[in-house]
Amino acid sequence: MTIPNLTIDSFCTEQVATIDANDSIHSARELMQRHGVRHLPVTESGSCAGLLSQRDIHAAMAVKGANARRMKVSD
Repeated sequence: MTIPNLTIDSFCTEQVATIDANDSIHSARELMQRHGVRHLPVTESGSCAGLLSQRDIHAAMAVKGANARRMKVSD
């Protein structure tokens, strides 16, 4: 069995979609749908501050009275 000479960059995404911590949950959900992803790196002041998942969004929206257009990613 021959194993091809592959490096990790063969599997990496070159143009990663990110969301700013001050953007809305609504924007994050739209960005995920547009790019076909379930996770987005969250940036703050140009640095990676965390990772937002679809599950995080569902949990946030389960809060009574939650408004996806007003709620920020950082909330």
